[in-house]
Amino acid sequence: NKTNYDYNETVQLTANSNSDYQFDHWGGNLSGSDNPINLTMNDNKSVTAYFTQVQETVSIPSTPTGPSSGKVGQSLSFSTGGSISNLGHPVEYQYEWGDGNQSSWGSASQNRSYTISGTKYIKARARCQTHTSVVSGWSSTKSVSISYCTLTINVSPSGSGSVIKNPNKTNYDYNETVQLTANANSDYDFDHWGGDLSGSDSGDNPINITMNSNKSVTAYFTQIQETVSTPNIPSGPSSGKVGQSLSFSTGGSNSNLGHSVEYQFDWGDGTQSGWGSSSQSHSYSSSGTKNIKSRARCQIHTGVVSGWSSTSSVSISYCTLTTNLNSSWNLVSWNVDTPNDSVSLLLSDIMVNLVIALGFEKIGLTYDPKWPQFSNLHTVDHLHGYWLNLSAEKSFSLIGSYVSPSTPIELEAGWNLVSYLPNNSMDIENALGSIMDKVIVVLGFDRSGLTYDPAWPQFSNLKILSPGFGYWIKVTESCILIYPDT
Repeated sequence: NKTNYDYNETVQLTANSNSDYQFDHWGGNLSGSDNPINLTMNDNKSVTAYFTQVQETVSIPSTPTGPSSGKVGQSLSFSTGGSISNLGHPVEYQYEWGDGNQSSWGSASQNRSYTISGTKYIKARARCQTHTSVVSGWSSTKSVSISYCTLTINVSPSGSGSVIKNPNKTNYDYNETVQLTANANSDYDFDHWGGDLSGSDSGDNPINITMNSNKSVTAYFTQIQETVSTPNIPSGPSSGKVGQSLSFSTGGSNSNLGHSVEYQFDWGDGTQSGWGSSSQSHSYSSSGTKNIKSRARCQIHTGVVSGWSSTSSVSISYCTLTTNLNSSWNLVSWNVDTPNDSVSLLLSDIMVNLVIALGFEKIGLTYDPKWPQFSNLHTVDHLHGYWLNLSAEKSFSLIGSYVSPSTPIELEAGWNLVSYLPNNSMDIENALGSIMDKVIVVLGFDRSGLTYDPAWPQFSNLKILSPGFGYWIKVTESCILIYPDT
């Protein structure tokens, strides 16, 4: 490599092309395409090296590699490579993400975060970094399935509570935070979380969970042992009569779970009430001191029962009725239910002075103490009236069960001889209010005859019905007499 050469000196010429050219041939004082080539300096020489520009290409990159699935919002990394510039230039890559978006030109490994779910088909291409218009074709596609993160909530045991999600959605983005709050039903307490929230913080409530994958969480609840407190001592009358309906009350019981409660009474006579209200009534069939107590239970879980309350006592006795009778005729009745309805037994107090006893039940009935074997009145009761004829003034007593004034008395069409059940005297129209529209006439007797005609009340002398007396009532049709219960 000199500026001047000697005559016949030999010079070797080597043509070196630039990166995007290739040597083609020699011109001037040389011809041909040998390279290198020798030139003999037997004169001044001029030589031209001719080059042709090479058409640059970039090869198609390999199919992208990376995960085959991912979550909405998750950053996923994909790689490609293998592209070469035929001129040896460095190359760079671009991705088609399969969702209508492309990456910037850059590294062979790039990341993508998707905003919607579905199957995405990813491909890559390359280009020359020097001549950026020289671009390869697209690679084959790589598919990736993109889904939302799902959160499955379970409750154990079933029906013990519920879980509130905030935000409350079906699908969640990757790394989205969800707050979970466990709400126990009335008879349960929250205990801990399980599944994807197991761990040292599993007792926190509320608690946050990060949705970096599909999650399944179980809220565990424990049942509270329900109790019902013992009710108050029953309150009510301290005394009553056999057969009388007596009302007692209790209360004050509570379920620790806030459930409704119901009550039961032990009446102190070997019987118990049904479960129900805190106020209940009972009628005793025998006399004596009865010790009453009560208990309560949950209406929902009827096996949860309180203890018995302390007792309150009620003294139950039979009713004793004493009736003063006049000499001669008496029209009488009584409002106690005697245990034995034998006429000879009930009228034993006055049997020495009894001339005759008469009754009426569709037909006339007679009891003659001198001829009992020929009598057809053998039993007497508290629903009918009776004629008693005595030879002298006399009183007699009856012992029996309380009879409610409102006890129904069946009447036949026509004449009926009935008792008067209330304990107090009462205006006749009020007393017979239940049948007044069917009454033809009412007859009574108190040393003399008494009459009430509803068509002519102003001319009637029977104004008041009183205890101890019986009454004749004539009605237009069969009906039920019910005295007011005052």
